[in-house]
Amino acid sequence: MNPVNLTLAAVAALAAAGATKRRGSGNLKTPPPGYYVSSYWAISDNQLFLDQAFLVDRLEHWDPSDDEPPDREDRLYHVTTAADRVLAQGLKSRNQLQRQRGAERSYGLGGGGWANEAPHLVSAAIDLTTAERIYRAIRVAVKAARREMKPHQVAIECFQWVGFPEDFSRAEDFYFDEEIAPGRTKWDEVIGGIVAVLTGNDDHMEQALADDYPNTTGDWVRWIQEHAAEIDAEWDSKFQNAYGLIYSLEQEFGALIQDFPEYYGVCEPVVGFTESWQNMAKTNLDQVKILALAAKAKAVEVVPRECEARFRPQDLIVLGTVNPRRQR
Repeated sequence: MNPVNLTLAAVAALAAAGATKRRGSGNLKTPPPGYYVSSYWAISDNQLFLDQAFLVDRLEHWDPSDDEPPDREDRLYHVTTAADRVLAQGLKSRNQLQRQRGAERSYGLGGGGWANEAPHLVSAAIDLTTAERIYRAIRVAVKAARREMKPHQVAIECFQWVGFPEDFSRAEDFYFDEEIAPGRTKWDEVIGGIVAVLTGNDDHMEQALADDYPNTTGDWVRWIQEHAAEIDAEWDSKFQNAYGLIYSLEQEFGALIQDFPEYYGVCEPVVGFTESWQNMAKTNLDQVKILALAAKAKAVEVVPRECEARFRPQDLIVLGTVNPRRQR
């Protein structure tokens, strides 16, 4: 190959590498024989999964006889707060992690939604979107616990990863039609409760009846920015940091889904932190990573509404890290 062609080839290689990096792809290991990256394969035998039409329809149908791997969105992922250790030692259950001490101890969500569910298993997200939401939420939670973000900034991030209110439109339709008092709908009460959490001002419950509150996530972001001083004053004066604000907001959002799950046809967007703020503050942000997984056995448990599958630790291997895609 002559010098010109060598130069062109080098430029092309660099461009390809840059494009790969921008797309968030890493140098993932190839799964060994008998291991599969497909989330559909991992959970397709589970009746809870089969009963959820929205999940069955959204995941790419895949089986080991297919020539091509499934789309990157429809693979198994795990979000860790101890990337180097997991890459070196493999995944461990919460029971195994809780037996660790000192520098070997890692912190994360604290376990399975609002309770310490399935501590002997390892949780995996069944799509990249869910993994990215958890990844971003953990990073915000750590910064909130360290007081590295103002309360209103934490609130904005929470609204964005939850997707309120666009992703709650079906619940909104139901609540808006439910009149709980003359001139007051259930949705009015929901909005009033959310604003009361942000500002600590119960008067907002009544104001929700008269004011035209935001109806998109972008509008809520602007509303929060306009009320930043009020929100920051409330949380700075009464609380050590804004970590609790995440919990309080997610409780409000989560209640909408828990009360009327049939009106929420996608994965629950709440993350459900249960770790203390003191432990979250100890997390090394450089160690928070999305891991690509492969499984050699089907999931032991499936939690469809959380887009989560749970495996025995010995049935999973880590293929490498995945960079989150840029937020739109």
